[in-house]
Amino acid sequence: AQRDGLQAASDLTVSGGALSVTTGGGGGSAISHPGESFGPWAQSSAAEDEASAKGLKSEGSITLTGGVIDLNTADDSIHSGAVFTMDGGEVHVLSGDDGIHADDMLVINDGTVAITDCFEGLEAYAVEVRGGDILIRAVNDGINCNGPEMMFGGRSQSDFQSVSGSAVSYYLQTGGAVDLVVTGTMSNMGDGVDSNGAVYITGGDLIVSTYGSFMENGIDTGYGGPVVTGGRVIAGGSSTMSESFGSSSTQCCALVTTSYKSDGTAVTIRDEDGNEIWSVVMADGFTCLQLSHPDLREGHVYTIALGEEIQTLDFTATTNISRSRGGFGRPF
Repeated sequence: AQRDGLQAASDLTVSGGALSVTTGGGGGSAISHPGESFGPWAQSSAAEDEASAKGLKSEGSITLTGGVIDLNTADDSIHSGAVFTMDGGEVHVLSGDDGIHADDMLVINDGTVAITDCFEGLEAYAVEVRGGDILIRAVNDGINCNGPEMMFGGRSQSDFQSVSGSAVSYYLQTGGAVDLVVTGTMSNMGDGVDSNGAVYITGGDLIVSTYGSFMENGIDTGYGGPVVTGGRVIAGGSSTMSESFGSSSTQCCALVTTSYKSDGTAVTIRDEDGNEIWSVVMADGFTCLQLSHPDLREGHVYTIALGEEIQTLDFTATTNISRSRGGFGRPF
């Protein structure tokens, strides 16, 4: 019978040592997970199943401050009924459902998270990344902030509610490094970062790849587009569902559209003198990039190489740097 690895009726804290948990025969089969296979309403989370096979499970909050935790689970690897907080340590996850789930807030301040297979990577009403190194390989959404979002005649996409009473769900990144790849197939895939509310990026690195020949975004918000005031951001996805940056962004941002570029395409930004600003190899194919970098300045023209294709990023002809149209490019 399926059972949870470590279950607490109230709060759960791990502060050191080594912990290894395997449940339900282990993870590694997220690609065939029956829940949310396609479309916004196909929800069947293992969190709701009577037979639970989670790794660390608490009805209250879960806090990690140290230690090395290896989780190989058929269900959520970490599931908090309230708030999940990570202040240090290492977590290695192979999950058949969510990598880390919190019903309310999920906050990573420091430490290392490596989620090498899962259905969704980080899932909560609100997710904050303030530090640490985070790797996510997810079949569906890499990061899902699942507050209520009304769509298509008033049907809610998500049944989750915040126990803190927050009216708006959001993703916030102020530091750290997030390396996120969506690995799903055409019948079962998701956005890189999917927030039913807002996305705020003020620092750190966010590198996202999701399949660009379908209708998934690198960053998908409930309204207004991602707001960037700092940090380095590159998110690959589909131009069919492309989303511009929010008007309150203060750092130069660009929405780059292109013909389909296959997985493994190098994206390189250079300044007017040919000096490299940033180069990233995209893990998934893409037709659209959402990008921002602190070295991009208003009043300057840059080039961006998408494999063999060269476009310009022109920040001289716009007074709204957050919505630069230079990213649509003038191919040389």
